[in-house]
Amino acid sequence: MSGFSSDLLWAGLGADGTVDVWVLSGGTWTEAAGAPLTTPYTASVSRKLEVSVSGTLLRVYVDAALVFGPYDVGAAPAGATQAAIYASLADPAAANWPQFDSFAVASEP
Repeated sequence: MSGFSSDLLWAGLGADGTVDVWVLSGGTWTEAAGAPLTTPYTASVSRKLEVSVSGTLLRVYVDAALVFGPYDVGAAPAGATQAAIYASLADPAAANWPQFDSFAVASEP
């Protein structure tokens, strides 16, 4: 969205399969209704996390299965064009850190 300090959509998949979704709007964080939720998609194997926003509706998929949404996140601020990836590296053992095969952003009609 327009600025990482004022407007942002965040979706995450924990190693235990927990999916969480947060919305930062105008500088205020709100956890999406229905989140966090437990899924069977643990870190026992590689996973594909996909976050889709079409219009005002956000959807979260894991391994091509819809696990959250559609959820209305409201209209994007003017100029909202950025995407990012974040990984928590808090575990002292680097072997437990998340690994990424790829990161892509696509704009669909």
